[in-house]
Amino acid sequence: ITQNKPNLPTYKSSHPLFEAAMKLNRANEHLQALNAEANGFLENIFINATIEQAEGGNFYLYRLEGAQVPPRRFGLIIGDFANNLRSCLDYIICQLSLLDKSGRGCDESPRTQFPVISPKNDWNSKSTQRMIQRLSTPMRDIVESFQPDYSNSNHRQNPLWLINTLSNTDKHRNINMSPLAIEWRIKPTWNPAFSKSLIELRIPTSDYLDGQFNETPEVSIVFNPTGDETQGEPLQVLTEIHDAIVQKILPAFIQFFPDHAQYVRFGGDSESPR
Repeated sequence: ITQNKPNLPTYKSSHPLFEAAMKLNRANEHLQALNAEANGFLENIFINATIEQAEGGNFYLYRLEGAQVPPRRFGLIIGDFANNLRSCLDYIICQLSLLDKSGRGCDESPRTQFPVISPKNDWNSKSTQRMIQRLSTPMRDIVESFQPDYSNSNHRQNPLWLINTLSNTDKHRNINMSPLAIEWRIKPTWNPAFSKSLIELRIPTSDYLDGQFNETPEVSIVFNPTGDETQGEPLQVLTEIHDAIVQKILPAFIQFFPDHAQYVRFGGDSESPR
């Protein structure tokens, strides 16, 4: 797993979105922790590989034993990451609601939060609109522009959908390990048979003797929160979600705070998240 340098927003501590930026920074700290622990896990993963002739010498039987499930702690870190991003989104809406001239912001409207629509609760539903009732029309339009599109399966690639799914599972169901798996790459592949902790390959003797088989497997952790065929390394997938808030969602609302300092720069300083 490779480590990407964060591109974090820097705000002065007096800016209304400062605490939202702090939540982004905290999420990034979880990313770096996951990266360090995943690399340590892969460096010390248990592997026991054996190979022997079988079936009268026509095949070589290769057996690989090793961990098939990442540590449950990884799911804890991913849950903490998602919960911080979810809080960041809600902080944004709370600060926007405080601009309401009625003076009734999020403190007096407890259901105020960043909505993430679903097929059951679409944009025009009462529950969705109640979450943003203190926001102006321009603010609402921006919030709507980031919503998942359920007209096709691409909604699962939407950052809001991913954050909401990961956060809700962690908060209300269990430590979410289902998107995580260990992938063994053995080149070339001869129809491996899998069991709980064992992989078996039947390799034609001619291929083995020709040197086509590499007995050392490549091991990686894959992350598939969408449940489709698209998957990648956890840090890569989670960084893309994080960057969507840093680069698109949070900057979109800066315009509503003209009396405060905007971004100081991307990076960090003594009074801002780094």
